[in-house]
Amino acid sequence: RSAAAELAAVACHAARLTHDGQALHLRRAAAAGATAAMIAEALSYLLLPAGGPVLIDAVQAWAQAHEADPARVPPPYGDASDAAVPDASS
Repeated sequence: RSAAAELAAVACHAARLTHDGQALHLRRAAAAGATAAMIAEALSYLLLPAGGPVLIDAVQAWAQAHEADPARVPPPYGDASDAAVPDASS
């Protein structure tokens, strides 16, 4: 799957507050090459249709997904925000 399709799924699950689905597609998006900046942009589109509280919840769910699987989900905060998840084979 493409990173764009996975990012769309991340945003859809975030809007529905389905954290498990959001985490699944965060991992898939990162595996497809999405950076933290790309994920942040995808989630930013939640602001107008879903509101600030949903956006905040989505970023918190992203942080939890990173804490649960830091090797496959990039961090939402910090200097590594534009970094892709490192290739596990290297």
